[in-house]
Amino acid sequence: MKKIFLLLSIITFTFFNLQSYASAASPNLDTIIKKYPSLQLGVYFQDLSNNMVVSNLPNMQFTGASTTKVLTAITVIKQIESGKYRYDSMTTKNGYSVRTELKLMINQSNNEAWDVLNNLATWNSIIGEAKILNMVNYNCNGNLISPQSDAAMLTKLYAGQALNVSDTSYLLSLMQNTNEESLIRPALPASAVYYHKYGWLNAGKNNVLNDTAIVLYNKHTYILSIYTNSPKVPNYVNQKNAIQDITKYLFNLSK
Repeated sequence: MKKIFLLLSIITFTFFNLQSYASAASPNLDTIIKKYPSLQLGVYFQDLSNNMVVSNLPNMQFTGASTTKVLTAITVIKQIESGKYRYDSMTTKNGYSVRTELKLMINQSNNEAWDVLNNLATWNSIIGEAKILNMVNYNCNGNLISPQSDAAMLTKLYAGQALNVSDTSYLLSLMQNTNEESLIRPALPASAVYYHKYGWLNAGKNNVLNDTAIVLYNKHTYILSIYTNSPKVPNYVNQKNAIQDITKYLFNLSK
C-alpha cells in the first residue's frame, strides 16, 4: 500500500511540475507577442529530440513569400531523382542549368529562377508534393502557408523523407550562407548550426517577413518557423525584432 501511495505521489508531483512548466512557458511567449500589437505573429517550434512544441497561431495562413521556394526545390529535385531531367539540364527561359536555377532560387532568393522552376515542375506536381509532405494549410493560390505546414515540410526534409540522402544534403547546403542572414541567425546560440529560408514581401495588407529554419544545437534538432505580417504598413525593423525576440526566448526555454 505504501509503495502504491509513493508511486501516486511521484506521478502527481511530476504532473503538476509539468503543468507548471507549461503554464510558465506560455505567458512568457505571450508577453513577447504582446510587445508587438501591430503584428500578426505565427510561430511553430518543435524539438524533434523530445517532441516539445511551442506555438502561436500555428495553423494561420500567411503569405509565404519566398519560404515556399523550398517546396518548389523539393519538387524539382524529386523529379530529377525520378529521371525526368538532370541537374545539368538546361532551362528554356534563360539558358541556365537546373542546378544553377536551384542555387539562385534558394541561396539568393531569386524570383526569376523561382518562376522558371515552378513552370518546369508544374503546379500540379508542386501541389501534389505539398500533400505528400503533410502541408495541410498550403494553398498555391495566394502562396499561402501556415507555420505548422512549413515545419512539416522541413521536418520531412531533414529526416530524409522528402529526398534521398545526397539530394537532401545538397538542398540543405543551399540553405546556408544565403543572401539574408540577419533574422533568426543572430538570435541563435553561437555554436548552433542552421539551415533556413526567409521570405519578404510588401503588398497591401500582406507585409510579411518570415524566416523558417532547421537548427542543430546541443545534440538536439529543432524546427522553427516564424511568420510575421504587418497588415497596416510595412515595418521591417519591428518584424525583424519580433523574430529575434521569439527565437531568443525559445532557445532559452530549450536549454
